[in-house]
Amino acid sequence: IRRPPRSTPKPSSAASDVYKRQGINWQVFSNLGELDYEVSANQLEQYPSQQLMKAANPIVRMASKDQHPWVIRADRGVITRRPDTLEVADQYNQMTLQGHVQILRQGDMAKKQMMLSTSQLHIFPTEQRAQTDMPVFLEHERFTTSSEGFDLDLETGTLTFAQNESARVTSKLFLRD
Repeated sequence: IRRPPRSTPKPSSAASDVYKRQGINWQVFSNLGELDYEVSANQLEQYPSQQLMKAANPIVRMASKDQHPWVIRADRGVITRRPDTLEVADQYNQMTLQGHVQILRQGDMAKKQMMLSTSQLHIFPTEQRAQTDMPVFLEHERFTTSSEGFDLDLETGTLTFAQNESARVTSKLFLRD
């Protein structure tokens, strides 16, 4: 029995920055009209029937009320809806970034305050949270460390390293300016 070839879904829209100068920008605002987060990428493809967007070389800027914004870069990303939030009005409430993922927070005068590196990161913009269970390396202006995963509160800057059965210490960092 021959089955017809399976067709791959085609995007309903695609935007590319052919000159790779500034990227394509997608901004999401709060109900009060304030910028919640912004995604810029070399290419964005939208698949409305699957409620997902694909991004090539995304840069995510997460706004923070009292602190410097987070800048998150990756090789590729998928922006979609979490399956457990079907009643939430926000159509796209989860980003999964993959490849070489870097999370950067800069202090005053563009001084690097903190940088995290990992291979995969889940961002939940409406919850102001980022999480991974992959190995992560943290560079802070005063120390470096590594862990098997973390949970990061993007609003307060609280970083909780994943608990590991062989670990002797559970760390929680409060990153302040």
